Amino acid sequence: MKSKRYLALIALIVAMVAIMVVGAIRNGGSSGDDAPDQSATQQATPAPQR
Repeated sequence: MKSKRYLALIALIVAMVAIMVVGAIRNGGSSGDDAPDQSATQQATPAPQR
């Protein structure tokens, strides 16, 4: 009976880790946080040409 509890606990931990990994991938992850965002350095609308 104890082994079923341990297996359930391990399955719960694995499921929580999988949810966190999928959420991080969908949100873009944490890689490159120290570099400035490319869209922040570029102008949203180009200056009109004369």
